[in-house]
Formats: sequence, structure tokens, C-alpha cells
Amino acid sequence: MHGQTAYSYRLGSDGTGNISFIAVNPGTAPITSTVTVTPTFNFGGTDCPGPPKSFIITVNPTPTLTTILTPADLCSNTLFSYDPASATAGTTFNWNRAVVAGITPAGPTSGSIIRMKP
Repeated sequence: MHGQTAYSYRLGSDGTGNISFIAVNPGTAPITSTVTVTPTFNFGGTDCPGPPKSFIITVNPTPTLTTILTPADLCSNTLFSYDPASATAGTTFNWNRAVVAGITPAGPTSGSIIRMKP
């Protein structure tokens, strides 16, 4: 006869078996949570719990653009500048655009801050 080992865990609520969940962070800063797993061996109807082990998970936020996405129209030969921002510290921004005749730089271009002249 063989026994069976089962695992129980605690992460805000209890669970058993494999740990599987979708971690969601709606905030603007990383959040952490401690997961504690306790193994239990069962043989002949007797449960023998092992020592619990804990680990910490970090869930990073999904950054969102907080600056206006509908810039005003501008006149020819006027510098267009758009500085993207996010409430999530450490967010970097990348952009690109297709080649459009008459807009400089000629493109395709990309970067973290958008500056061009029509």
C-alpha cells in the first residue's frame, strides 16, 4: 500500500491541490502576497502534516497612459510635441508612426517622446 501526499495553501483564502490563479493588480505600484503551502501525507486514514513553507509573489501593475490622446490640430511648420505620462512610476513609453510625406523626421520613427514637424 502507498499513501498519498496532498497540499493545502493559503493566499487570502484557503485552497487545496495545485495553486492556480490569475493575479490582478489594478493599482499603480507593485503589490506582494505571501503564499503558504502545507503538505499533508495520508496513509490508512491518518493525516500527517508536514512543515509549511511560504513564498512571496509580486504582482506588478499594468501601466496606463494618463495624458490626453486627442492632441489639438496644429499649423504647418509648427513643432508637435507629446510627452506621455502614467501614474505608474517607472513606466517607459515607445511609439512609432508610418512614413508620411511632408512630416519630418521622415519616418518611420519611434522613441519615448514624440516630436515632429508637419
